[in-house]
Amino acid sequence: MAVAYTPHILKTIGEICDAFGVGEKIVKQWAAAGAPIAVEGLGGRTRYSAEAAALQDWRIQRHPVRQDASLSSAED
Repeated sequence: MAVAYTPHILKTIGEICDAFGVGEKIVKQWAAAGAPIAVEGLGGRTRYSAEAAALQDWRIQRHPVRQDASLSSAED
């Protein structure tokens, strides 16, 4: 049996902000840094959209989750 994946498209900068718990400034910084965010238009009519899983993968690759220091000291 094949598993089908239906992408979750975030169609506005507001949807991206809500999905990732960040503000518009951060989304714009991500786009400038090469995140998989489509930017269309110029000035006040700029539109942003992204596929949620692709953007999350980019974030993880850019900032891998670090092991908490308290966890490593508990292992000693």
